Amino acid sequence: MPITHLLISWYHESCRPLPWRMTTNPYLIWISEVILQQTRVDQGNPYYQRFAERFPTVTALASASEADVLLQWQGLGYYSRARNLHKAARTIVDKYDCQLPGSSAELIKLSGIGPYTASAVASIAFKEPSPAIDGNVMRVIARYYSADSKVNSPELKKLCTIAIRAMMQNHHPGDVNQALMELGALICRPAAPMCTVCPIQQGCSSFSTGSQSKFPVPAQKAKPRNRYFVYLVLTGIEREAPYIVLRKRAKGDIWQGLHDFPLIETKETPTDSAITDSLLWKSLLSAVRPSLLHATFLKHQLTHQTLHCWFIRQSTENLSTGLNEQEYLKIPFDRLHHFPFPRLIQRYFELRRTMDNDDAPI
Repeated sequence: MPITHLLISWYHESCRPLPWRMTTNPYLIWISEVILQQTRVDQGNPYYQRFAERFPTVTALASASEADVLLQWQGLGYYSRARNLHKAARTIVDKYDCQLPGSSAELIKLSGIGPYTASAVASIAFKEPSPAIDGNVMRVIARYYSADSKVNSPELKKLCTIAIRAMMQNHHPGDVNQALMELGALICRPAAPMCTVCPIQQGCSSFSTGSQSKFPVPAQKAKPRNRYFVYLVLTGIEREAPYIVLRKRAKGDIWQGLHDFPLIETKETPTDSAITDSLLWKSLLSAVRPSLLHATFLKHQLTHQTLHCWFIRQSTENLSTGLNEQEYLKIPFDRLHHFPFPRLIQRYFELRRTMDNDDAPI
């Protein structure tokens, strides 16, 4: 396609000097692609560098503990990505002789690798002519052809596949994929596209008709559901050392392997009486009356959920029964940095430090 040369030339002259573009190491390219799923480049960059330093090889990642992997990932969210990276690394060591598979067909068999990641890694690291189609790419193609198919629809993905494969015939597949992604990120933006400096504006259908804002046709988004959490922040002193009570999230949970506090979840905005009537409160703090008025409140947004969270602080001296040591952990304050937490719990610690104006975590 005539535009391909213009696009590739622009990419080589204008692309951001990101660290994963400075390597041909398939392992590091894979790590970067996974980190950049659901994460902005400016946010993901320091995590990539930290992760690559801590786990410089697939063997290093495979031999690490899950807790260590999650700790390095802490703050990025979507923790299933980290768990799948860890699982896939072990598969690569066990079944592929420590070498990342060289084709998208093999890559997609690994945990956490879908069509986009498989195509991106295969094209960049192994020059496989496999279109990597993400939101940025769909936006560029939809605007270029004035395609009226919805985002993520089979029709738009088919158009992208045909167009990108044609572009790859005489150019490095990885350059084509990365150039389209970069164009979508920097120039062909969702709002206020910079069409006057776009290298492929001459052939762009929507630019010629001034209809850029109409494309791509948005897909209908599901409304996030509300959830209501009441956390019990239990603290005490043992052997003259202050501690806090944590629990490890179970398998199958979105925060699997991370730590938070004993939790009461209600179906609607909680009341003091609803907390008193909960099984957890009855079993742990039956002699104490809860007060949401004095609780710390945080609202936390996930992709498909809005969490409304209250944090009630209590001393373990008020416990009506002993803690189940198989379910709950007494962690000294000075060891908390060894444990991975969801961003919500990190936010709570940060807020309490600000409110209390000291280094105590709560």
